[in-house]
Amino acid sequence: SGESSAKKKKKMMMYKIIIFVVLNHQMVVAEASYFNSMYESMKQARETLKEVATNVNQGLKTLAQTTKFVEHFIDSTIDEDCIYTCPRGKIMIPNPNHKPTSNGCGSFGVFYGREDLSRPEMADCCDEHDICYDLCGSEKEDCDRKFKHCLYNSCNVNEDSMDILTFKKCQGGAKLLYTATMALGCTSFREAQSKAWICQKQEL
Repeated sequence: SGESSAKKKKKMMMYKIIIFVVLNHQMVVAEASYFNSMYESMKQARETLKEVATNVNQGLKTLAQTTKFVEHFIDSTIDEDCIYTCPRGKIMIPNPNHKPTSNGCGSFGVFYGREDLSRPEMADCCDEHDICYDLCGSEKEDCDRKFKHCLYNSCNVNEDSMDILTFKKCQGGAKLLYTATMALGCTSFREAQSKAWICQKQEL
C-alpha cells in the first residue's frame, strides 16, 4: 500500500533538514554576549552533526547503502507508534539468556566519553537509558522521560558550583544530548527490545 500524504510530507521535511545540516557551512555570529551560551550550543550541535555525517559516510561504502541508511533513519524518526512486536503467528517470551547492557552516550559509531559531556554524570544517564531500553516490557516514552530528567538534574544539583553562563551551557548540553537521542526515533529501542524478547511460534 502507498504511503499517506502526511507521511510523505514528513519524509520530505526530514530530507530537507538532513541536506541543510550536512551542506550548510555558514556560521551565525552572535550579536550580544547574552546569547553566548546559545551560540556555543548551536556551534557544538553543528560540529557534532557534521562529525556524525562524516562517520556515517565513511562507514557506508556505496551510494545505495547511504540512501538505504537515510531512508531507514527517516522512517524511524517519523514513526509515531514506537513499540516492539513479533511477526504474526508468533508470541513474545522473555529471553532467559539476555542481560541488559549499555554502551554509553552515542550511536551510529559516534560515542562520547565523560570528558566530552557538559557534566560527567550525564554518562551515567546514558547508561541508565540504555538499560531501560534493554528491559523486557519497557516503554520508550517512560525511558525517555527518565533520561531527560536525569540529564537536567545533573546540571541542577551542581548549580551552586557554576556561574550563570556555565549553568546555561550545561543545560544546553543536556538539551542537545536529549534531542540527539530522540532524533534516532525507534531504531535503538526496537533493536534493544528484539534482544530482550524471543519471538516463538504460537501453538494452536
